[in-house]
Amino acid sequence: MLSIYDPEVLKANDIELPTETWTWADFDRMGEQLLGKGIYLGTYFTPEQFFAYYLRQYGSKLYAEDGERLGYEDDGLFIDYFGRMQQLAEKKLIFAPDIWTSDIGQPDNDPFYLGEALFSWGYSNQFISTAQRYGKPLTISPMPGPNSQDGLFLKPGMFFSMAGNSRHKEEAAKFISFFVNDLDANLLLKGERGCPSHPVSKSG
Repeated sequence: MLSIYDPEVLKANDIELPTETWTWADFDRMGEQLLGKGIYLGTYFTPEQFFAYYLRQYGSKLYAEDGERLGYEDDGLFIDYFGRMQQLAEKKLIFAPDIWTSDIGQPDNDPFYLGEALFSWGYSNQFISTAQRYGKPLTISPMPGPNSQDGLFLKPGMFFSMAGNSRHKEEAAKFISFFVNDLDANLLLKGERGCPSHPVSKSG
């Protein structure tokens, strides 16, 4: 994930631009500077993404490898993360959890696109479409640290699979191979779902 922002919005609110080594503490300080201004730090923080990222920053995971239990034992990480989110929501610096009952996903309703929130979030391949919808130059930075490099991972843009009992395994394999290996498929997709992590070939 990336932090996405409009430098002009931060400057207009006297907020220093994030550096490559900025932290959650810096994020909190930005919030203190916004109190009473009616400006959000960010819009939504989906726990399956942001809490999972926070856990990885500290060498833990959301789920254990066996899928039968949680991947962390330190409840302090849970308390720290959700305590921060609760405080930010109470200060109206981020949305309350009922954001998901609204149509916030539409650009004309999203405070970020209206210049009323400092940050949006997304994966690298989403940046171009975000910038196009925003209509003005945007900048990216890493997610808040510390240890942001440990919290991130290379995520496939798409997941393909075929049923083990499929009666058309050969055709399914060709279909998947087209999306993963064929240059024409990726030209059609325009990289919107990310580029394959291995070389693609021109169909022939």
